[in-house]
Amino acid sequence: MGKFLGDIASDVYGVNTNSGTIQPLFPRSKFQFMCIWTVGGANGSVQSVPFTRIQSVSMPGHTSRVAPQNQYNKKRLIQTGIDYTPVQMRVYDDRSAIVETFLKKYSNYYYAGLMSNNEAKFGDDIISNNFSGKADTSETGFRISGNRYYLKDLRIIRINTAEDCNEITLRNPMISQIDGDTLDYSDSQAVSYTLQIQYEGYDIKTGNSGSIKGEVSDILDAGTWR
Repeated sequence: MGKFLGDIASDVYGVNTNSGTIQPLFPRSKFQFMCIWTVGGANGSVQSVPFTRIQSVSMPGHTSRVAPQNQYNKKRLIQTGIDYTPVQMRVYDDRSAIVETFLKKYSNYYYAGLMSNNEAKFGDDIISNNFSGKADTSETGFRISGNRYYLKDLRIIRINTAEDCNEITLRNPMISQIDGDTLDYSDSQAVSYTLQIQYEGYDIKTGNSGSIKGEVSDILDAGTWR
């Protein structure tokens, strides 16, 4: 009788692993995730770039700016705005230089010479006779591009199974800080970069069908899942 009642309880509370359904009371695991950048680039073409060298990434959040006010000696709280919490991402500095190449392309999209300061970049800047700005100039500085955002979005996809997935999308993300690791002869851990990512908004959706399921299935079939 106890076994029979236990099986019913497992089905009712959604924790029976043999039931073939999603276990709703099981918490999501931290290690089951992947990140995909949507890159716009200078020519307007859009492509998805899976980031498979990630050590960790924080989930987005926000805080409300709340100001206390007085209403006839009664305290009232009003909201004056929303601030989004920056996302922290740690990525491995692998020997194939995938992360390094990605960061250099991103940095050089906004600023000429950043992470690519060769010797010519430190030459004296002299205005040419025809004011073309090409001769005797390092051409270092901010770039003006027709597309404001190099990165269209960052999708953090959490997967329990192909039928149970969750997608967090950061809108118009920008990498506001890149920190290199500390090299140490007494430390044998892998070298990593720490990125601080700011964004203009985020979206969270959960489901077992539709675009999330189809995209996850394509990623799993392509073998890019980490």
